[in-house]
Amino acid sequence: ETTIQVRSEIPVNEEKEISVLAGAGYRFSDAAQLLFGVKVKELQVSLAYDMTTSALAQANNRAGALELGVMWIVKIDKEPDVTRRIFCPRY
Repeated sequence: ETTIQVRSEIPVNEEKEISVLAGAGYRFSDAAQLLFGVKVKELQVSLAYDMTTSALAQANNRAGALELGVMWIVKIDKEPDVTRRIFCPRY
């Protein structure tokens, strides 16, 4: 399967790190997709609609599928424990 997708993130409030997501895609000989969502700091919630464009559309009466996606990015800020060594190429 080959899929082409385009997605953009539009900042709404840069102080509060709020953005709106929008996108579209096409899976060759099978389906077209639309995506809308919201991103607030590390939390992203998006809703996508997948519309069948192939002969399989008759099997589902041309109804597509709604897909809900939730993503939470966890950041771990940890100071690395590094043992300092001096490297001398002569020895």
